[in-house]
Amino acid sequence: MERNKSLDSAKFILIFFVVLAHTCEYDLFTSKIKLSIYIFSSIYTIPLFIIISGYFSKNLTWDKYKKFFLGFILVYYLFQLIYSIPSMLSGHFNIIRYILLPIGPLWYIMGLLAWRYLIVLIRKYNIPASVSFIISIIISLAVGFIKIDPMLHPDYVSALRVLVFIPHFFVGYYAPQDIWYRIKNVKKIYSIAFFVIFGIWVCLYGTSYHAFTTFGGYSYSVFPTITDGLIQRLIFIIFAVISSAAFYNIIPDTFYKFGSASLGILLLHILIVYPLYWGVITKHFNHISIIVDIIAAIIITFICMFLTKLKFIQLIMNPSKLIEMIFTKNTIKK
Repeated sequence: MERNKSLDSAKFILIFFVVLAHTCEYDLFTSKIKLSIYIFSSIYTIPLFIIISGYFSKNLTWDKYKKFFLGFILVYYLFQLIYSIPSMLSGHFNIIRYILLPIGPLWYIMGLLAWRYLIVLIRKYNIPASVSFIISIIISLAVGFIKIDPMLHPDYVSALRVLVFIPHFFVGYYAPQDIWYRIKNVKKIYSIAFFVIFGIWVCLYGTSYHAFTTFGGYSYSVFPTITDGLIQRLIFIIFAVISSAAFYNIIPDTFYKFGSASLGILLLHILIVYPLYWGVITKHFNHISIIVDIIAAIIITFICMFLTKLKFIQLIMNPSKLIEMIFTKNTIKK
């Protein structure tokens, strides 16, 4: 499948929004402007990223999946190990959780492994798209009935996001080959009007409950009623697809050269945001300006881009290549 400049540019912009969301998280629920920005951007950030992932899974075969699985499972557990260092040092490391539950952004890697396996099964058993969508939506809605305290068990909440976002992966997988071309051909004024109206609504009516909804893994028990949580998730599943299309329609191709670094930024930025940025904030400030958060997000994004170019980091990001190099050297020695 040919590279698409708009898709590559979109991936980079979306990952920047992920970094920004994490720099804002410290006082997200005490700052109206940060909460509004979070709700406004998260309605399409993760859904569109997953839709794009589904789109690029169209030509997946069992043989391709096996190679993909080997590479990404190594990346997954290597970063699980890196992310687990603080809990190891504090004596709270749990091997069962390490094996089963993703830390931070690794839920996306776990999701890719699971979602693409579902595609293999769908192709093998010729499951109709309509059936796949119905089942995925039922699963996404049903997850909300699992009662989990997000403060006590954030890793469980992260794991549940894998199930919540299945419908969006299927949207990308089943989308027509020329879907991105069609979206770009829609007049941009419609998308701009859509976001202006949505932005005004968020500023006037956006609450923490909407942030919980767009995050994806929260139990309905955190909402005023179970019915509220259920309805909000159903609306989110549909609205996220519409807003993703509107966002893609208006983004420029400017950042397409950086799209290939998106996965590296996703996995590396946590190592800077939490121990360094948050570490400084929690010690010296009770609140910090959104401007500072944005500047920090830009700096952290470009630091991560630089890191992804280092040979050492590239091997960590692609451990299967490292293993291949080791085996090749051993073969030559023999």
